Amino acid sequence: MAIICAQCGHRNPDGSRFCTNRDCGAFLAWTDPNAGPPAQPPRPEPARPLPRQGDATRWGASVDGHSDVAASMTLTDATLAVTPGETVSTTVSVHNGGGQVEQFALTVLGPTAGWAEIEPAVLAVYPDARAEAVIRWSPPRQASTAAGRAPFTVRAASILHRGLQVHATGVLDVAEFRALTATLTPQTTSGRWQTSHRIQLTNEGNVVEPVQLKATDPAGRIKFSLPAGELPVPPGSQSIDMSVRPPWRFFGRPASLPFQVLGTPRPPVTPVRLDGTREVVPLIAGWIPKVATGLLALGVAAAVFILMTDPFAPEKLTGGEASAPPAGVSAPANPGQPSAPQVPPAGGSEPAQPKSQPASSEPAKKNDTPWAVVDGSGALVSTKGATTVTPLGTGRFEVTFDRAVDDCVFLGTVAASGGQPVPESGLVFTASGSNRNSVLVQTRNLDGAAAAHPFHLQVRCSVGDTAVVAGDRVVRGTDGPRVRRTADGQYELRFDRSIRRCSFVATIGGAGAQEPPAGLINVGTGQQDEAAILVGTRGGNGAGVDLPFHLQTRCSGLFVIVDADGRTVRDSGVDEVGRGEQGVWEVNFNRDVSKCSYAASLGDADGSPADLGGVVYAASGSRPTSVQIHTRKLDPGTGVPTLADAPFHLQVVC
Repeated sequence: MAIICAQCGHRNPDGSRFCTNRDCGAFLAWTDPNAGPPAQPPRPEPARPLPRQGDATRWGASVDGHSDVAASMTLTDATLAVTPGETVSTTVSVHNGGGQVEQFALTVLGPTAGWAEIEPAVLAVYPDARAEAVIRWSPPRQASTAAGRAPFTVRAASILHRGLQVHATGVLDVAEFRALTATLTPQTTSGRWQTSHRIQLTNEGNVVEPVQLKATDPAGRIKFSLPAGELPVPPGSQSIDMSVRPPWRFFGRPASLPFQVLGTPRPPVTPVRLDGTREVVPLIAGWIPKVATGLLALGVAAAVFILMTDPFAPEKLTGGEASAPPAGVSAPANPGQPSAPQVPPAGGSEPAQPKSQPASSEPAKKNDTPWAVVDGSGALVSTKGATTVTPLGTGRFEVTFDRAVDDCVFLGTVAASGGQPVPESGLVFTASGSNRNSVLVQTRNLDGAAAAHPFHLQVRCSVGDTAVVAGDRVVRGTDGPRVRRTADGQYELRFDRSIRRCSFVATIGGAGAQEPPAGLINVGTGQQDEAAILVGTRGGNGAGVDLPFHLQTRCSGLFVIVDADGRTVRDSGVDEVGRGEQGVWEVNFNRDVSKCSYAASLGDADGSPADLGGVVYAASGSRPTSVQIHTRKLDPGTGVPTLADAPFHLQVVC
């Protein structure tokens, strides 16, 4: 016989104790459907206990029109302690105090909700029965996990009867954890005066970490500027600038002074140590004392020579050998008698006079270096001596100057200016233009395809050691350099003087108007010969190949040579060299160079010009006095240039 539910009218199988209607679930207390429900004594309202943490009860005579609906909830542990990175759990128990089967959805509320996981998240509870779920908290071990007491609330909400909710409250006590790391940027600086480093402190814990910073060097010769006392570092990162002032060095080679920065937090956190290097550049370049010594020796030699050949010496006035007669006068037959006067030759001409030494016909050399800064569209950004730039097609430009430059060398560098970023790719090549006053410049991508790139062009005329080389001969140049081809794409140029204190920059360029093929170039100093420069040229596949090139040296003005470790090998007019990430450099000069031109080449100063396989790019620096340099090496597999530390030469002309 079916049992009719008095609550919802649903027909239930015989013997059912609860209504099988999923939306009802009422208790079927009677067995005779025709007799109707038996009389029920009135149910007293339960006493409501005072609220207690971890225990909550809600009784209701009517929820959404349903009577006899009630529930309560308790927590096994209402106060929990957890360390970030670990897990803590408690059990929640829900009691159904009503007369119907209930389904409760469990939720954690409050600031700890993101760390909580409930299993199971939904409880089915029979009348006057209990069901349990486990709640786990797993706060992450990171700086954003605040330490301290965090309140939470667990809510059980009936799915069947909207409005039936019970809550239990508790507290999660999050423990402290502490960790500290630090970095020093840049690790190495170079210059004559004060330089700056940045200390990046990272508090990886969840409480404020007091840190005391102290910088020392083994010799105790460097002066550091750092905040005194403990520095409170909140969770996260904080930067501190440190100035480094080395002792003055008047002469000699640059000296490297190591130093350490120690960051000491409170125990038990381990202190952090940072190692750095300060390279001290002498106030007086190393070649100056040698030149002064040479000039002094030359002066002493000249003085000795004058004293030895003085015509007013006593022996020449009173005796000794007779002096030779002047040109055009015959010596007398008798040394004791005066000679007869010479008779003028026929025609009335004067007697022959002594001949003076003819003056040199070589014009005085002057610093004649016109230049041009051109953007990728062919616009002339700044210049000295250039009048026009004519685009001739993709990546082809003719730069015209206000003077003849056909007997000069042409140096090109892919470079930007005026606040534009450092180029990331590109090659530049030069050749003679269509007339005596012009230079042809061609820019290409690394695969050799013509493409527009910004460039700086320097034209060197009548000064310094320069050369234009094609094959195994010098086509033009100053001071008579000699070239020797040592292997495919390997050349040794020897000049008539030492160039050990100079810098070198080279560009692949034609000897005439013919445009050269694409390739790479780098420079270096001869190992044994102080008058030798090494030049290496490569094809697109990285193999050595003979290519024509233009070379210039610069021994004064503004230049620098930096090795792959960031040390200044030699320089003129440079205050400091800073290194950022891999292959990123900033050279700071002692004057404004924002309106100047830059020429740069990859190259060592230790006799190893080859095997660099890369490119160098330039742009204006972060300050008016600085130049940014990016050095890139080609990936052997893909040929893509990636930032990497490499030695370079940089010359600046204003």
